Amino acid sequence: MKNLETEFVIEKERRYLAQNPQQASRLALGYLSDFLKLAQEVKKLEQKLKSVVADNQRLTSQLIEMSSPSRITLPSFLECHRH
Repeated sequence: MKNLETEFVIEKERRYLAQNPQQASRLALGYLSDFLKLAQEVKKLEQKLKSVVADNQRLTSQLIEMSSPSRITLPSFLECHRH
């Protein structure tokens, strides 16, 4: 929401609660419950994001490895061990 919209919603709530003070605790508990549910969902989404980023990094590394020119390796019996 834009800042002005947020201020409007807050002012509307403030006026409602001023006219209906008995509703304040019910609304506060409802908002707290919603907030806690959203906080849990954010944590789950952050974990999923970390997993996706890790998978992306792994796949990018594999792609770079696959696209780089392959080195020719000699069989071990052809390698010279002279110094």
